[in-house]
Amino acid sequence: MLRFLRKRATSLLVKGLFFMIIVVFVFWGIGTFRGREKVVAEIGKYRVYQSQYYEEQKRLVDFYRNLLKERFDEEALKDLKIKEKAIENVVDRYLLLLISEKLGIDVSEKEYAEHLESIEAFKKDGRFDKKRFLDVLKRSNIDPKEFEIRERIALRTNKSKEILGDLLVCIDENEIWEEYKRENGMVRLKYAVFSPEDLKSKVHISEKELEARYEKEKDFYVSEPIYRVKYILIDEKAGLKDDKAYMELIKSRDMESFAKSHGLYIYDSGPLSEREFKEKFKEIKDLSWLKDLRIGDISLPVREGSKSYIFQLTDYKKGEPLKKEVAIARIKEKLTLEKARELARTKANEVLKGGDAKFEKKTDFLSRNSTGIPNIGEIPEPDRTIFQLNEKNPIYRKPVEIGGKFYIFSFDSEKNPEKEAWEKRKNEYRIYFYLKKREEALKNFLRSMREKVKVKIYWEQL
Repeated sequence: MLRFLRKRATSLLVKGLFFMIIVVFVFWGIGTFRGREKVVAEIGKYRVYQSQYYEEQKRLVDFYRNLLKERFDEEALKDLKIKEKAIENVVDRYLLLLISEKLGIDVSEKEYAEHLESIEAFKKDGRFDKKRFLDVLKRSNIDPKEFEIRERIALRTNKSKEILGDLLVCIDENEIWEEYKRENGMVRLKYAVFSPEDLKSKVHISEKELEARYEKEKDFYVSEPIYRVKYILIDEKAGLKDDKAYMELIKSRDMESFAKSHGLYIYDSGPLSEREFKEKFKEIKDLSWLKDLRIGDISLPVREGSKSYIFQLTDYKKGEPLKKEVAIARIKEKLTLEKARELARTKANEVLKGGDAKFEKKTDFLSRNSTGIPNIGEIPEPDRTIFQLNEKNPIYRKPVEIGGKFYIFSFDSEKNPEKEAWEKRKNEYRIYFYLKKREEALKNFLRSMREKVKVKIYWEQL
């Protein structure tokens, strides 16, 4: 299989896949020249230093920024858990180094020379040039001996990875076809829905229950606060920078004088409940700052498109406790919905366990890689295996909550990928499948290695 892959290594798909897999294993140094840097992890006899961790973190950030482009932001950075991935990648590299030592894997002079000759930065007129090699290292402030050590380590760990991959992965043609079907086929599902709204009439709530909940939660049932603000609107016509306007306003706190001196109109919102305020300024996506203002405070510029608002809170009335009968009515509505929801979940579970489920509705044909169902909604990630239901495994054994309703699903029918398309893609897909399985096997193997090798991470240093 390894020979098969190498023969086809010019394929763009293969190159891309090799990059995705190997990028997390590329070494940049092993710590011999780290001086007094802080240690962030210990793997067996090896230590990981902060600069190694930060370099891997930067590598990952750059990779995801390039991959996600305009969708890459602070929120995406947080969701991707870069810190955890970076240290995990570094630990895996050292585990591979330990494996290479155990297996007696080394790099010959010929292999190292071939590696140097393959690096474009060291070539002149298409061939390796030693002078150019030394000049490049000197410009990068890299010691040639340190460079050789780290490159030999990289080659050793990659050899370990290749050998392990070949040993750990065994696939057959049927397995490849089944995976191809799973990724490229379509499925139609049958389903039944259990809505809490339909079961409200079956819910009974006693007066005693209402009184107990009221005594426990009455402090939460208050009317909406009332806000009154003055504000100015700064747009392209105003010829004024909103940050400059803000700095002037927080000094004077006199919005009328400021507006008059800059030819701006000053608006008065009048008294507005929180709900009315959100409706009036619905084009402003985030109004959380409103609750932080005190009477007389000036808000930071609130930017929406080409316009900016600057607000001043002029009056505020705190929400008052609701009358008992109003609070009780809201509590009853809330309790009724809670109980109806549990009743809907229970009924869905009973139908599944009883084996007499009637799946009266059907979806259209959906990709087996779908994340949602039209007219139903987005499927929670743990439940997306519903799209893998088939004749052998036809029923999803638990209710799925979507949009406040509970659904049960079963397999109806499927459409397999066209055989003609499969024949065209078979060889390319075989490579993809092999690499995917190899990556999974390596990850599982390295995970098991963590239990056998002493691994300690100093999270406070990250």
